[in-house]
Amino acid sequence: MSVTASPLTRFLGFAALVSLAGTAVLGLWVTDPDVVQGDLVRLIYIHPAIATYGEALFGVTALASLLYLWPRTRRRRWDLLAGASAEVGVVFAALTLVTGSIWGRPTWGVWWTWDARLTSTALLLALFLGYLALRRAPIEDAGRRSIVAAVGALVAAVDVPIVHYSVQWWRTLHQGPTLLRPHPLIHGQAPPAPLPARRPRGAARPAGPGPRHPRPPGGGARSTIRARGGAVSYVVAGYGISALVLLGYAARTVVRGRRLARRLPPEERAWR
Repeated sequence: MSVTASPLTRFLGFAALVSLAGTAVLGLWVTDPDVVQGDLVRLIYIHPAIATYGEALFGVTALASLLYLWPRTRRRRWDLLAGASAEVGVVFAALTLVTGSIWGRPTWGVWWTWDARLTSTALLLALFLGYLALRRAPIEDAGRRSIVAAVGALVAAVDVPIVHYSVQWWRTLHQGPTLLRPHPLIHGQAPPAPLPARRPRGAARPAGPGPRHPRPPGGGARSTIRARGGAVSYVVAGYGISALVLLGYAARTVVRGRRLARRLPPEERAWR
């Protein structure tokens, strides 16, 4: 496979752009505000998906590294796949922390808390940044460097299930599992995504003087009712940062691929 774009990669890139635009339209304009969270729920349409893709990419890195370490399947393509998936996974892991913090500030009252899910996710990002650094370690033997990096990827991947099960193993502020449980926390007719309950279009708001937003834990944290006035700014920031990072990284990848295609000889442009 050439390092330059192929018809398949062009199609996948176009599909990614269409999906990104469709998510923005559905999340920002089509769906209604949540009964409890109001417009802040629109961040939930991107945050869990970004986190899931990041963990899946790290899983691909671990699998490709394992195939590279196994002598019978040791091929350069597995090493390249491991490095590429880890690099994209790092981008998604960083966006997971950013979008989660943007949602957490008006909801929990803080940008960051040493919650088990948040801490393990930050550790996962640090571990795979270390893996990418290993791939650039000053080791003259490229094959030995790839083996060392593959071992590092397997060590870092141990944190992936810890991140996933952290909300079950420890008492956390973060929401527990939504879909992967005996009784999912969504309506049976809802699409397979963690969509909170929404007020039907045109329906009246609940009556009564009681607050519709739960107060975050901690006496000094402000309630989401007081933060609701600025919900739109948090939503715009979450979507805007995510779009800029993903589009910027995609553009950087295209430019880097073209530079490599001009620099490498033809025999070095294929995965082996």
